[in-house]
Amino acid sequence: MGRHGRGPGAKPTGNPEAEALIKAAQETKKQHEANDILESLLRAASEEGPQQEGSFGEDEKDITTGKPDGANNRTAPRPPVIVDRQAAGKEPATRSQTDRNPTTNRPATSRSSSNRPATSKPAGRRPPGASPYDDPFLVDAPRRYHIWPALLTAIAVFILLTGGLTYFNRTVLAQQADEAASIKQQGDALLDEAIAFIQEADSVVIALDKATESQIKEEDIPKLEALLDQIHSAQAALDKAIETAQQASDTYLNKESKALAQHAIEAAKARKQMLVMSEELTRYDIAAMRCAITLEYVWSLIIDADTTMRMAVELVAAEGGGAVGESRDYNQDALNKLRLAEEALAKTPEILPGIDVSSLSQYLTARIESVELALASDDAYLAHEWVAAATHNEEFIIKDLEVVDLAARLPSDPVAFIVPIYNEKTQQLKEDYKEARLLAADADAYLRAYLGITVQ
Repeated sequence: MGRHGRGPGAKPTGNPEAEALIKAAQETKKQHEANDILESLLRAASEEGPQQEGSFGEDEKDITTGKPDGANNRTAPRPPVIVDRQAAGKEPATRSQTDRNPTTNRPATSRSSSNRPATSKPAGRRPPGASPYDDPFLVDAPRRYHIWPALLTAIAVFILLTGGLTYFNRTVLAQQADEAASIKQQGDALLDEAIAFIQEADSVVIALDKATESQIKEEDIPKLEALLDQIHSAQAALDKAIETAQQASDTYLNKESKALAQHAIEAAKARKQMLVMSEELTRYDIAAMRCAITLEYVWSLIIDADTTMRMAVELVAAEGGGAVGESRDYNQDALNKLRLAEEALAKTPEILPGIDVSSLSQYLTARIESVELALASDDAYLAHEWVAAATHNEEFIIKDLEVVDLAARLPSDPVAFIVPIYNEKTQQLKEDYKEARLLAADADAYLRAYLGITVQ
């Protein structure tokens, strides 16, 4: 029985207002006791560490019974009863110290009801719109410091990935740059070797180029023949230059370097064409010079023979018949010279194929016949065969007139026999040679502009 003589089994007083106040006080007492138990449990949970939402340890007590949860029951506690104080009336000023909870037999707390909240929130729950950081006693409240390890890990991973990719890109780019530089060095070495082959061949190319642009002399023939013997080696050097420059072009990666190697190839090919045509021109020049020498020899023999025959005629005219013997010797000497000239002239087509010396050949034939008639007249005169001597002398006069007519058709310089055939054979060849030289000059200018290498 309570302090006022009313226990759980007390009868009603008959006063409705008093009964309502007594009932409200009992309900408030139960609510305060439940709240005390809940606060102690939450305080213990916050000290030991966060628990799973709506769960407690094995040693925790059930809110409603106050008994240990031996079955490890993790069911969320029931929410406390909320008393509408306006409906129940005024709360009693004091609570009985002898009143006990009929279920727990726990003494009543001495805390005033004015220090307790009107309502209580269940564990593990928060009202809508509330931040999880507002109540540190909530079991499911997250901790701010839990975000930092993940954030720092993400930043570290990002930095590592970015640095790794940057290092990888730089390494790859550096390797590519090194490979490109190495390839360019290989191409440059091949190109330098090709240009060296070109310069090796230039000693012959340039010498023959000068020969084709100038009139050769008799003393130049041995030197030119020696140059002609070197054409084969020069061609071989140019073939190596073309092959090596092509290797350089295949090695290079960029277009400018490939174009440079192609110009080296063009320079070598142009020189090969120059060598082919300059060889042909030089050989024809040598043949023309040798033919000119032969014609000069023939011409000199004809002039000497003509001079000797004039001396024979003048001797007979001055001394009469007594000088016929000496005159005959002059005529015989002239005949010998004319036959040498005829023999030399017959070789000119072999020296310079295509040359036309038919007019000079006709002159020599007629001249030889006239001298033979003069000798026949001299022989008849010395044999005192006057009729035969007179007959041969008349025939000589007629033939001599024919010789004079043929001599009038001859050029003043025997080289004139060479000019027509020489121009015919070399005119187109010289034009082609000039074009090849221009191609070589253009390619050389490109090499000088890009490499600073002087290729003549």
